[in-house]
Amino acid sequence: MSDTIPVAGYDTYSQLQEINKIKHAGPSVKVSKRTSPDHKLTRLSLRWWNSKRRTLKSTFFLTVVLLPAAALWHVTVLPHPPRPVLYVAAAYFVLSALAITAGYHRLCAHRAWRTNHTVGRVLALAGASAGIGLIRWWVAMHRAHHRFTDDPMRDPCCSKRGYVWAHTGWVLHNPHLKLQAAVAAEDDEGTDIVTAELIAWQDRHYWLMFVFSGIFVPAFLGWLVGDWIAGVVYIGMVRMFLVQQVSFLQNSLCHCPLGYQTFGDTTTLRDLALWNVLTFGEGMHNFHHAFPRDYRCGNVNWYDFDPAKWFILALYQFNLAWDLHVSPHAIVEQLKIQQMQKQLDSTRARLNWGIPLDKLPVISPATFRSLAEQTKDERVLVVILGIVHDVTPFVEDHPGGVALVKTSNGKDATLAFNGAVYSHSNAAKNLLATMRVAVLGSHQQEVWKQHALENKDVPVKNDADGRRIVRLGEQATMVGVIHKSADAA
Repeated sequence: MSDTIPVAGYDTYSQLQEINKIKHAGPSVKVSKRTSPDHKLTRLSLRWWNSKRRTLKSTFFLTVVLLPAAALWHVTVLPHPPRPVLYVAAAYFVLSALAITAGYHRLCAHRAWRTNHTVGRVLALAGASAGIGLIRWWVAMHRAHHRFTDDPMRDPCCSKRGYVWAHTGWVLHNPHLKLQAAVAAEDDEGTDIVTAELIAWQDRHYWLMFVFSGIFVPAFLGWLVGDWIAGVVYIGMVRMFLVQQVSFLQNSLCHCPLGYQTFGDTTTLRDLALWNVLTFGEGMHNFHHAFPRDYRCGNVNWYDFDPAKWFILALYQFNLAWDLHVSPHAIVEQLKIQQMQKQLDSTRARLNWGIPLDKLPVISPATFRSLAEQTKDERVLVVILGIVHDVTPFVEDHPGGVALVKTSNGKDATLAFNGAVYSHSNAAKNLLATMRVAVLGSHQQEVWKQHALENKDVPVKNDADGRRIVRLGEQATMVGVIHKSADAA
């Protein structure tokens, strides 16, 4: 094979071999410019994390606490800004929020779409102005959140540690060892060449980019519209604070018990279209965790509020975006139906369907007739399809009158109940099931068939047309024990 054939997005086969050699050699291998292609993204290792965590904590204290606090103080002290400043601040907010939702999140963390170097660098530059850290750091933390959702020890922004922690607290604390290891494991594996170069480029110039896009550009834009100080405060710091809330609300608001668990209920993830407004289109969190590579993030209809989706589609129309990943509709519907079936099974199990047939005593026809005769002044016992029912509580409420029911006492009313006199509704049959008290011994075979159909403790295996119902946890690849050796997943 020639070593000049492009493979998997890399320039040459030999370059790919060199990268794989470096990636699998472990964190002790030093990557130099001479041994690695210049687009290679250095592996995020535990050593890297340990060396950066104090710096990251100080960085976030500056950008998440001090600068927003300074902005709030200036807002209360400064006169009302010129209206053009607010217009520019709103436009810059949209750009930097898109840089996080469409860039950091959907492009870099999930590879839900691809773009060229120019668009990628614009998004990286605008994303730096939000003050939420390096793409490399953000991607690793976000992937750890997906992999260990709701695990207090390994989910960086676990909502089970409290909503304040999930919202902002997690970025201001040094993580414990298990979290460090979890984040270190979520490196850039699978990242394409453009994204790898983008992350490496931002690594080298992050603080310069933050100062330029977060302070200098806002001041310049403010100066253009007449007030550079208002530009720094509103276009710079206030806007930065609002973009941070857009990002942080995904971790707190979308995990609170308000919304729908459309695709799974084993975690705190929720879907709610209202949250889209507050998270800039990231509110369908339950969908997103089920289908993380879908660039629509659960907003499958064109009218669903999702600026990032619209932005990506606009780039696609101008050939600036490609490989937009969309989850197959059939797969989405399958999971949705399985979750609905699970909820139906749970509701079904809570309802009163009558005493299970296998729990009823078995009596002979002679015993039944004797009981009916002995209690004819107190009770009304009727046999329908081999099952003895005590319909006494319903005699006075029977639409056909008391006399019609009492004439069936001690008799088999199967034909009368099923059409000879009146064809009763399904509601009547369900009500009748709550009144059964025994099974006739001569009809056991028919009764056991009915028991297999209606036992609420045993999920129905087939639908009304005989097709097998595949519930959550019943897939052919489902196993009861998770083995640590399953690295391929």
